[in-house]
Amino acid sequence: MIKAVIFDCFGVLTEDGWLAFCSKYRTSENTEELSDLNHQVDRGILGYEDFLNEVHRLTGADPAEAHKTITTTHHPNEQLFEYIRKLKIAGYTLGVISNVGSELTTFLPKELVDLFDEVTLSYHVRAIKPEPEIYLYHLEQLEIEPNECVFIDDRPPNTEGALAVGMNGITYTTAGDVIAKLEELGVTAS
Repeated sequence: MIKAVIFDCFGVLTEDGWLAFCSKYRTSENTEELSDLNHQVDRGILGYEDFLNEVHRLTGADPAEAHKTITTTHHPNEQLFEYIRKLKIAGYTLGVISNVGSELTTFLPKELVDLFDEVTLSYHVRAIKPEPEIYLYHLEQLEIEPNECVFIDDRPPNTEGALAVGMNGITYTTAGDVIAKLEELGVTAS
């Protein structure tokens, strides 16, 4: 029986500002370094200001513009949040596991973040999806068994990482598709 529904943030709960930034500034010469920088800040190895300065060095984008693009182009997935509110009322435990280098309230309004019972951020735990440690940490915080939850991510390798530790997994395409797949797993919202 599913007790908890756990979501990725970027690409599921919101649009991904980092991808929007990269689509504008990424080149064949800087792709690998930008990816590496993103992983460093997500792991908490590189501070956010240093990250912005390195992004500037690689792309020429002003750090303030980079910050604005990365943090303010996030639009909450309203259809999914409407469903999440119903899940909350129905008594499901709700969580977020996200590869991110700062707090979720940088990207989402506090009242939306407050819907979740547990938020696991990569830079806090020094592990990124699809590494098993980030999923196992989240499960430990929830005090539930892996098969009692389902994880939803827009990137198949991250969904596969959840499956590898025994969680149920859904790869996000649309809110309607996720709702249908959750219902197939026996999840019902009021």
